[in-house]
This record gives sequence, C-alpha cells and structure tokens, in this order.
Amino acid sequence: MHRNPLVFDNRFDPETVRRSGSRVVASLTAPPAQRAQVARLADSPHTFRVILLDSAGDYYDNEALATLSQPGCITLLLSLAEMEDLDLRSRNKRLPKTAGLSRFSAFVLLHRLGDVLYPALEGVVYPHLAISLTRLVRSGWSDSISPDRMYFPGEVSTVTRELARRLLEPKKMFRRGDPQDTYNLLRRYIMSHTNSQMSREGLHGDDPYPDDAAQYIADWVALSEMPSARARPGRGEPWLLFPPKPGEYAPEDEERLRQFAEAINADFPPFIQSLLDDLDGAVIRL
Repeated sequence: MHRNPLVFDNRFDPETVRRSGSRVVASLTAPPAQRAQVARLADSPHTFRVILLDSAGDYYDNEALATLSQPGCITLLLSLAEMEDLDLRSRNKRLPKTAGLSRFSAFVLLHRLGDVLYPALEGVVYPHLAISLTRLVRSGWSDSISPDRMYFPGEVSTVTRELARRLLEPKKMFRRGDPQDTYNLLRRYIMSHTNSQMSREGLHGDDPYPDDAAQYIADWVALSEMPSARARPGRGEPWLLFPPKPGEYAPEDEERLRQFAEAINADFPPFIQSLLDDLDGAVIRL
C-alpha cells in the first residue's frame, strides 16, 4: 500500500501569503519547500498531515482541535499569521540567536512537535523528575500538555509505558546527591553532546537558563523519527548523544554520563516511535 509520510493540507489564501514577506511563512507555503520536506520524510515510519491556515484563531481548545482529527496520521496545525508575527519579533538584534524562529524544514517540523511533547517527556530523561512519568500514562495528557495545544484521542500503550520505565532504570545511579546538581549536570551534558546542528554549533554556549536543554530533547524527537537526520554516514556516530570524552568530567561523573548516553541512544528512539504510534489521530498545534 502506498504511504505518504508527509501531506500538506493548504487552507491559506495565496494572496495573503504573497504579501507576507516572511521567510518563515515562505518556507512553509512555497511549493518547492513543501516538496523538499515531503521528500525528506519519505522514509519516516509515521504519517504527518500539516494543516496551514491563515489564522488558527478558531482552534484554541481541545474540542475545536478534535474536529480536525483524522485516523491514520498525526495532524500538525500551524497559523501563518502567528508564524509571521514570531518571525518579525525574532529579528530583534538584541535577542540571543536562539530566540530566532527557524525557517521550516522537515526536521524543524518534528523539532516543534518535540517542543509540544516536551512536558510529558522530561520525566523519562531526568531521574529526579521521574514522578512526571504518571503524566505520560493518563489518557488525554491533561496534566502535562495544555488542551489548546493538543487533542489526543487515545491513550498511551503498555509498550510505551514499559519503554519509558526502561529509560528510567539506568538513571537510578543519579538519585544520590543533590537533585539540582544532577539536573544541571545532565542539562549541560545534553546541550553539549547532542548529535545535532544546534549542539555542534554551541548555540547556547554558557547560557544559564535551565530550560534550554528542552530544545535539544526536542531535537531527539526529530532524530528518532527521521532516518535521514540521524548519525552522519560513515562516522559511526550515535543517534542522539555522544559519550563523554576521557578526562572531560570527574571519573565518577564520566562513568554515569556514559551509561546515561548509552541508555538514551538505545531506548529513547524506540520510546518515541511507540509514542508516535499511540498518537494516531492526534491534532497538535505547533
């Protein structure tokens, strides 16, 4: 049976788009850009339907999002007016580079999906937040993802829950000591060792804000879904996290971080794959 992992459902006014002048809007709406994104996701295992509206003002609650649900795919909803506004505001030269809104690609679409899912993912990444795993198993995700961002028609499967618990197991070694110190250690490690362009370019540098690592974990969602974006050919690289370099950390931290990276590389991609299986019919506002 023929599959198309990415489908654009264009519901915008072409004349409005023509007058926009926003490069971000163009990266979503231009036919060559859409064809490139469809081609990039050709080998992805899930089907995504991207609905592009001039304005998504009518879709700000769970009930309204539910009207866009379609079985057999995950629906991603974007407002071009909102994207244009964010694009214009992000051009402020006084803002850090990471405050900018990237032009869309297949990878950016999936990264933004990771942004929305992040509140329900952090409990499988950080050991002292493991209690938030309970968010993951509640139908509707009402405790973790705002209903104006996501309609979820099903429930998280037993397979996904078991994969989440498997991710947590190796992290028990982090539970001794100060939780905030552990959080900061893992956060900085994730930011500097993720196998993605953002990490390789060091975009966050020494930025002290604790939520920055969320952007790198959103990259993990895209890397887990896109075969073409994972380890660069011929380099023998891990999918998500590089191991610590010898002498980069204190010996006890180096061993714990090595085990952390091994667990993430082995178990996070199948966890995301199973989670996206569960999200069939979901509508997610990016």
